Amino acid sequence: MKIELMIIVKELWGVGIRVRLIICDMDMRDVFRVLGISSSGPIIVNHLPHPNDNKLKVYCSYDVVHVLKNIKHMLVNNHFIILPISIVQQFCLPSCVVRLKHSEDLVAFQEEL
Repeated sequence: MKIELMIIVKELWGVGIRVRLIICDMDMRDVFRVLGISSSGPIIVNHLPHPNDNKLKVYCSYDVVHVLKNIKHMLVNNHFIILPISIVQQFCLPSCVVRLKHSEDLVAFQEEL
């Protein structure tokens, strides 16, 4: 499957289409596993080298609906998410902790608008 995907990415390059992201339904996790993509554990790998240009990366992501659903489940089950320090610094955030209460406060605030 990896070989087939890379052939498609190479062929698209040949007609001027630059693939920068592969999106996959979460039910198809084996596709990412074959590509060497890992979204769990201490080291997260979310890209692979572009087959036409090693300076570029082809990123991999699950579809938006599943990503949002997983974030919601993490917040509801754990009541918080810890963001990487690099994200906190990049966006000048006051904390690395995102709490369910933050979302509840936002919903309450917006209900009055």
